[in-house]
Amino acid sequence: MSYYPDSTYQAHGYANRGEYLNSLRDTYGVEAVNALSSIMPESEDFDGLVTDLEDYASGDGFYAMCNAELDGGRA
Repeated sequence: MSYYPDSTYQAHGYANRGEYLNSLRDTYGVEAVNALSSIMPESEDFDGLVTDLEDYASGDGFYAMCNAELDGGRA
């Protein structure tokens, strides 16, 4: 059973969680959504997941730090 009932996703314009995640995949890419949604609890679907995807896509916050570290410490 999902954390949120389908009615919660429907209130946001999606039939269910799968359709909601597919819409995020269209926006942020399959790999990013699959990776983050696999480690984040479903309770973060409308908050933390979206925030992390936005940060990842923009290269801000935690992801900027990761990219800088991978680039030899250059920001």
